Amino acid sequence: MKIARSSSKIVNDLYVVTQNPCCESEPVVYYYSITSGKLIKRFNREIIDVSTKKTHKYFGYINLQYADIADKKNDSHKIAGFGYLISDTSIITKVGIPLRLKDIYPYIHKIDGDSETVRLHYYGDVIIQLGIKNDSLIVKN
Repeated sequence: MKIARSSSKIVNDLYVVTQNPCCESEPVVYYYSITSGKLIKRFNREIIDVSTKKTHKYFGYINLQYADIADKKNDSHKIAGFGYLISDTSIITKVGIPLRLKDIYPYIHKIDGDSETVRLHYYGDVIIQLGIKNDSLIVKN
């Protein structure tokens, strides 16, 4: 697949295309299932591996401004963005990430985690923790 200003790679059973925009916009990263060839989801940053010993799982985040139109209508004044738990073939679950403080800059500068917890590090030293349990994402704080 060729997209202007893009690069691609294979990660486990995912085909990943990163489109680097002009100016100072954030990159757009597309994740495709190698098995089906279908787009799983696009994010405005790379996903992280939160796999267990039994199954590949990944966590992806998208800022509200890059979310789908249907998601933006979902009480957007209280949501910073959306977190997704995905497999090699599809979206497992999605959760709205609450905007806890009115004046924080609602953009993430780092995501880290493991098979049980994901930490979203927002600018302004705000950290939102999500628990992963039975294929669900739960906002912990």
